[in-house]
Amino acid sequence: MGGKQAEGIGLSRREISWDLYRVAYQVATSGSLNKAARALGTSHATVLRDINRLEESLNLKLFLRHQRGYQLSDAGRVLMQGLPDIQELFSQLDSRMEAVTNAASGKLKITCLPDHVSLITPAIKMMRERFPGMSIRLLTTEDIISPATGITHVSLRAGSEPQGADIIARRLLNFRMGLYCHRDYSNQRGMPETTADFAEHDWLLPSPDKHHIPFVKYLVERVPAQSVVVQSNHFSDLDWSIRAGMGIGLMAGFKTKAEKNLLEIPYQLPESVNSDGLWFVYHKNYIGNIKIKALQECLDICLEELIA
Repeated sequence: MGGKQAEGIGLSRREISWDLYRVAYQVATSGSLNKAARALGTSHATVLRDINRLEESLNLKLFLRHQRGYQLSDAGRVLMQGLPDIQELFSQLDSRMEAVTNAASGKLKITCLPDHVSLITPAIKMMRERFPGMSIRLLTTEDIISPATGITHVSLRAGSEPQGADIIARRLLNFRMGLYCHRDYSNQRGMPETTADFAEHDWLLPSPDKHHIPFVKYLVERVPAQSVVVQSNHFSDLDWSIRAGMGIGLMAGFKTKAEKNLLEIPYQLPESVNSDGLWFVYHKNYIGNIKIKALQECLDICLEELIA
């Protein structure tokens, strides 16, 4: 075969790419191919192909396929015991290599929730105007992706302060969620002033997978189930339903500043469940990195204008 591998023959263990192990690690931590594909910024088919190639090359089954997702086999558990440390070493090596040529050019990988693209886009535009040599890879996902994985340089996270010995987390802004409706809805149905009034209105609320969020949990416990007319696993979907006048829902205050027809309901969520923030998260190895610093400065400027 002249040293060239024939089509259909798997890789030898010596030739297995680290990328295949990285994909396996993401599948193990995500629990499904779809979630892993979103985290890696690729397709379900590509992830499945990579897992099959790795298993064929190792001649081992790393995952057991169930209706509820992908679970590790005994061999998979052995492999995953060592992968987090290896992943961290690769991330550190990448950081050190990049630090050698620390300049405002090259790629910058950013992850954030789909709901926060509107927050970060003006900052990316400003950074590109200042540093044309930079290119951005933006991955929007509901999954929490640690900068230690090497998938991302910067992660924008919402909620309580992210924890981790190897990460730097800086609060960008405080989130204040409120209850909003369209002016047309208010003209027809009025507004609730107390919890007792909730049953008289139509509600647009997150689906059960979001009920663990404190301000969502607080509201779900007080709104009768029969009054919920629309549910979604994305807040942005509910935003459009609110703007369409379909009912009352949760929105972040910053989204409503330019919305003349959105009215805030005179019912305040308690501070104890409404004190989340937006966090700028990166690995400690990137302290002083020019690209990270440039993005942070542009975000500060753009968010200050937004909340002013």
